[in-house]
Amino acid sequence: MAGNAGNAGNAGNAGNAGNAGNAGSAGGGGGGVYYADRIDLPFVMAAKRDDAGRLATLRAADPEASFKQHWDGMWWSWGAMAEFTATPAWQQLVAGNAASPLSIPTWQDLLREKDPNRGTPQAASLAALVDAEVATLIRYAEDERADALGEILSQAGNFFPDLLGALGITTASHPRTVRLMEIGNLVATLAVMLLKRRSERMRPSQYCPALRPALPIPGHSAYPSGHATQALIAARLAELVIPAARAATAEAGIVMARRIARNREIAGVHYPSDTEAGWRLAEALLQVLTAANLPSFVAARTDAQAEWAP
Repeated sequence: MAGNAGNAGNAGNAGNAGNAGNAGSAGGGGGGVYYADRIDLPFVMAAKRDDAGRLATLRAADPEASFKQHWDGMWWSWGAMAEFTATPAWQQLVAGNAASPLSIPTWQDLLREKDPNRGTPQAASLAALVDAEVATLIRYAEDERADALGEILSQAGNFFPDLLGALGITTASHPRTVRLMEIGNLVATLAVMLLKRRSERMRPSQYCPALRPALPIPGHSAYPSGHATQALIAARLAELVIPAARAATAEAGIVMARRIARNREIAGVHYPSDTEAGWRLAEALLQVLTAANLPSFVAARTDAQAEWAP
């Protein structure tokens, strides 16, 4: 079973990324069902109830009827991501403009920023700062990994079930909320992959071989954490539409998102600074999405809010 869960992690390695959202969408509609049928008498040949001709002569809808209600949340959200890529913030990030609100510090700068002795002769070397992070991960491996392993494996390629469970919803009960969360998942994946290519940060176990990870090392660099970015923005988007009277529900989602991110540290595949960068990026993405008035995002948010009406 553990090996199979590791394979699931490999399947999600593209960001650990899109697959998290794909699993959230599974069961959310979208034409993914197929049926067994008979060879000698396929259903298309079945007679109507009154035996006056075949069922195949009937039509269930106008040929120009809209597909709108049948969209799978993840596939629909690709349109919102296309709109997102036209925003100045995204264009600036792609161009390498540090003025983009989506810019985050390099992992080296982030570590130096957190050094209490920065700017003094006692400032730690970069290697010492990384070693301090590795020491934290070693402690996690010793003290917490055995207990957290079940969650680590189940969240490797698909953390949406845990996130939706914390919110007390399903793709059937709140499909529009899940759709809104999918938008966050997709834009987070896009941003994370761009920034990972720029950082090229090695994984903790590639720096400290003794820190044997609990999962296969994902096929992309460490910084920033995709799980941290995706989980937090999805939870924060849900928080936007959950009414104040259900604040405890929203809080449970945020706490689960942070738990998902930290489990990646316990697993040994991310440094704490990878996680922090993911949180910063998630908040920046949220600000861009809410300020840009993207038609698809505005529509998704409105539809999601309606699901939480009393």
